[in-house]
Amino acid sequence: TIRLMNNKDSEIIKDIRFPLTFIVVMQHCMGSVYYDFEWTNLSGSDIYNIIKILLSGSFAAIAVPAFFLISAFLFFNKIEHFDLSVYKSKLSSRLRTLLVPYILWPIFVVPCAILIIIAQIHLGKLPSETIHNYLSSIDLNSFFWDHQRQYTEQVNLFNMHALKTKPFLGTFWFIRDLILMVLLSPLVYVFVKKVKGIGIALLTVLFLLRLWPEISLTLSAVYFFTLGAYLSIYGRHIYTSNKATRVFLYAISLVSLCAIVATSNISPFWSYQLEPLYTISGTLAFINITYYIKERRWKIPNHPILSDSSFFVYAFHHDIALPLGFFIAKGIFMGCEEPFIKTIEYIITPCIIYGICIMAYMIMKRFMPKLLNVLTGSRAKKS
Repeated sequence: TIRLMNNKDSEIIKDIRFPLTFIVVMQHCMGSVYYDFEWTNLSGSDIYNIIKILLSGSFAAIAVPAFFLISAFLFFNKIEHFDLSVYKSKLSSRLRTLLVPYILWPIFVVPCAILIIIAQIHLGKLPSETIHNYLSSIDLNSFFWDHQRQYTEQVNLFNMHALKTKPFLGTFWFIRDLILMVLLSPLVYVFVKKVKGIGIALLTVLFLLRLWPEISLTLSAVYFFTLGAYLSIYGRHIYTSNKATRVFLYAISLVSLCAIVATSNISPFWSYQLEPLYTISGTLAFINITYYIKERRWKIPNHPILSDSSFFVYAFHHDIALPLGFFIAKGIFMGCEEPFIKTIEYIITPCIIYGICIMAYMIMKRFMPKLLNVLTGSRAKKS
């Protein structure tokens, strides 16, 4: 029989799109932080800094993995046998929803980013050579694949650095990896069907130990996409109704999150080793908290436009809305250096950025609906 996700699965996925997208925006609002604070003698500036490390630097790590998981969960829904015809059908639909936006967004973003830079130069906020530096930084040969390459500062338990690569639009590494996982979906299906839970356990060990070859496809994409595929193929829910399991997830995620922040200044090495444990437990805990809220029939703020615009916000925010949002926030708070005010500014900034994205989305939906539809992979719903 074909396994279908139930209404709760569908509702949870719909409800977490907006908060997860907001978390992605918040992650990119971290700015500069320092790790040389003393826990026994914290100043106001230290507390402001720690809040940024906690929210943007640590907590926000769950957002992209959750998107990989739900993408796979939806991808393998209704599939009983993964044959060539199913594969072709899936590739055809993802061509529109993933590949086309992946190619078109840089063409859309680069001119917009140039206009923002020019405006900031005229306002005296940036030096005149910024525009030249921006244009000269564009390498067309690696534009869509590994335009940005770097190794992690920390190493895993086996003294290995992890390679991190991004296309020119840095946030689109997620789309790049998702496209690759879609192309590899027959292998994912066979892997899940053949080795089942043992395969997931093996990938979990690799993820926890950060053991992965130096390739552009991230272990995060492979692990969470395969986990989502496993849940979908075997008819499991995206959540668990077992209270003890949920409490265990909450406890592990909370303890590991606190431990990451607590050791960030004392032992960055061990803070780095703890991140995978939090990423797994925190991602699953976040989904299950949503399930718990829905079970209690508590209202989750989620206007349709927030869910419908999530992909647009993800694509638009970093290179266009973020510099505008920071500029507006700095103008509102007039460069105040008082730690409490700076904390308020930090909390408000992602809200400003998200608001800019929603305004842009609504303007495009009103005046350029066809372009918006193409850029969002036909995700923009008609009014």
